[in-house]
Amino acid sequence: MLQTHTPERIRARLDVAVDSLRLSGNLRLRVTGSSMLPTIRPGSRVLIRRAALDEVQCGEIVLIDGNTGLRLHRLVSLVSGADGTLLITRGDNDMEDDPPVSASQLLGIFTGIEQAPSRWHRLSALIDSLFRRLEQA
Repeated sequence: MLQTHTPERIRARLDVAVDSLRLSGNLRLRVTGSSMLPTIRPGSRVLIRRAALDEVQCGEIVLIDGNTGLRLHRLVSLVSGADGTLLITRGDNDMEDDPPVSASQLLGIFTGIEQAPSRWHRLSALIDSLFRRLEQA
């Protein structure tokens, strides 16, 4: 059986997404976690625009290439340190800040959302598709 969700394959897919954002300036991603509830629901597709540090402000939602993968969280603060500027982020549904990351790990800024279709919407679309196939038969 082919395993499509190994850590290596997941990292490879994330690398392709990051490269796409860097080259085109825009990216569309599907959210898998619940840390940004109620602002962003799991399964939603979000739109990201490439952004530099001087383009972001505290309170905005940013995409970070963190140590454990991509993270889409709200920018809480910017801290100047010996190694440069550090970004502090936190999920809207989290009680604690994330570990600080270097400004070089900032990938982009959240620009929009496409809500995941409801289960009823998907079921309705499936039933419509089945009826169309029956009519064609």
